[in-house]
Amino acid sequence: MPRDIEKGLKAGFLRYLTKPIKLNEFMEALDAALEGTKKENAQSQ
Repeated sequence: MPRDIEKGLKAGFLRYLTKPIKLNEFMEALDAALEGTKKENAQSQ
């Protein structure tokens, strides 16, 4: 599985979450993704 995580991150994944999902890790990943989207939108305007 560590190789899968490495491949995913190299492919551009923001985070790689495994099952069972830990709610705090999921929420942190979601917050980071939304923050990144906000920054991208601000730069494109």
